[in-house]
Amino acid sequence: TQPQYLSAPVTVITSEDIHYSGLTNIPEILQFAPGVDVRRLDRQRYVVGVRGLFGIYSDRTLVLIDGRPAMDPIFGTTHWENFPVLMEDIERIEIVYGPVGAAWGANAFTGAINIITKKASECTGGLISATANEFGDTYTHLQYGQTQDKWSWKASAGYDDVKDSDIAGAGRYV
Repeated sequence: TQPQYLSAPVTVITSEDIHYSGLTNIPEILQFAPGVDVRRLDRQRYVVGVRGLFGIYSDRTLVLIDGRPAMDPIFGTTHWENFPVLMEDIERIEIVYGPVGAAWGANAFTGAINIITKKASECTGGLISATANEFGDTYTHLQYGQTQDKWSWKASAGYDDVKDSDIAGAGRYV
């Protein structure tokens, strides 16, 4: 194979990295990538930035799912808790560092995070996954895929039961 030369530094998080981490959401996975800053605002909301530039309403880091922007068009923020992506469906996460606006678009001032999902042909058979975290939140995912001749399809469903902060023992916010 030929070596690939890139004009910007890149980190790739593979599906195996995600599987063996046991983590339940994308920001928790990103906190282990060098140069990526992850801050937890509350039990469900996160802000993520590359090289220290991030905020609640920040559009400095472009976030993509399969090459399509996944950011709020009004405020420019990313609602990580609302992504329609199951952790088991992620093939890899590519993090591109630096001002890559010429290649990725105007909102890629500090970098780009591209979440690439698995193709339907790679997800044949059934999958059931259940995870619980330290707060008692549970994440249950079902998936079934099939390939026949040239056609492939997959169906995924998930249910996240996120406990109220008082029930989880975090106390009331004042």
